[in-house]
Amino acid sequence: MDKLRMVAQEYSNQLIADKFFFNIRTVESYKNYAMQKLD
Repeated sequence: MDKLRMVAQEYSNQLIADKFFFNIRTVESYKNYAMQKLD
């Protein structure tokens, strides 16, 4: 849930990736998938 909160607060993809030890592409994919689910 922390990841979603950071996205909602408009943290950068790089900051989210660094905080959770993810690749930036993983964060981008996660955000795209979440946005598709909201449509």
